[in-house]
Amino acid sequence: MGKVVLLVGISGAGKSTLLEKISASATYTLVNLGTIMFEIAKSEGIVSTRDQIKKLKNYDTSRLRDLAFQKIGKEQGNLLIDTHISIENSDQACISPGIPIDLLSQIKPAGLIYIDAPSTDVLERRLADTSRSRENQTVSALDTQRIIDLSLLSYYMAYLNIPLYIIINKQGRFEEAATSLKKALATLFDK
Repeated sequence: MGKVVLLVGISGAGKSTLLEKISASATYTLVNLGTIMFEIAKSEGIVSTRDQIKKLKNYDTSRLRDLAFQKIGKEQGNLLIDTHISIENSDQACISPGIPIDLLSQIKPAGLIYIDAPSTDVLERRLADTSRSRENQTVSALDTQRIIDLSLLSYYMAYLNIPLYIIINKQGRFEEAATSLKKALATLFDK
């Protein structure tokens, strides 16, 4: 495997949209951790939609994540892993790590990229996206999750001694965010 970079952010921050915009010039293979976990869970018959993964018990989520990373570990070349740094489970009234530190230590990422957006923008995007069944969170709950994300990322960055890029994807500033993401990826994969 070549270099690994993690691209994270809460649902609705614009990760997928930004990646679609810049993917033509990719020097990496894009891997969506949630998609792989969903494929495994669906084949086992424990979920029928991707958004149901968030509602699974911690044990099941961890097991699916481990199986997904076994599959990812077989990939060759540079990898950009699109995932979440934290997962909010409203059924269990908790927030869990999307990727625990021990797993990060094993994959040794070259860097972390956090796509962020104001909580009001995130909420607006979620409401407009009818293809998903995301939880209805308040702006205050989204603010809390974004704080938790940044706290985890700060710890991971210091513990692993890797850079953290924070890209703000505000409404109406998409091109600016796409340019910042391209620069971060070029820096991390060309090191």
